[in-house]
Amino acid sequence: GREIIVGNLVTNGGFDLFTTANTPNGGFTTQGTITQETTVTFGARSSLKIVSAATTAAFVRFAIPNWGKLYGRTVRCYAMVRSDSASSCTLQFSDGVLITTKTVTTNNVWEMLLITPQMSNAATQAQVSVEIAALASGASTTYVQFLYVPDPDPLYEQTAIDAARNLTWIGNLKVST
Repeated sequence: GREIIVGNLVTNGGFDLFTTANTPNGGFTTQGTITQETTVTFGARSSLKIVSAATTAAFVRFAIPNWGKLYGRTVRCYAMVRSDSASSCTLQFSDGVLITTKTVTTNNVWEMLLITPQMSNAATQAQVSVEIAALASGASTTYVQFLYVPDPDPLYEQTAIDAARNLTWIGNLKVST
């Protein structure tokens, strides 16, 4: 009954090391007030706190490298989030042609968001983000525990097998028991 996922977009498996002075390596961009949160946590690990303003949306976005191998494939995107406004927070995947989203449905409860878009053959990018809308009622706060996009077919595309058919390397790995 336990699932282990390796391949989080954020190093260290979550946002434990994230601060405004120490943003994750790679293609991350942010907007809004972004800080490390040690009080509201999931699994006793720090989360990322994103605050939007009343007139300005907020987001944390990751540009997926080597996205060309995803053409025409179904991509799974996960995020564990907790938002103080159920309708304001979405997980979003964009390939430059299509945008797929999933919106948080509860207030102040950790919720797993999952989207499974099919990447367009005419795609010009691949990026996944947690987006928080600007609310006329004031600032909205969302906490993010992890952001994950597994390879759509890791055992066939990221597994190296030597001449004797021995497994020599695995990229992203998902193990369920």
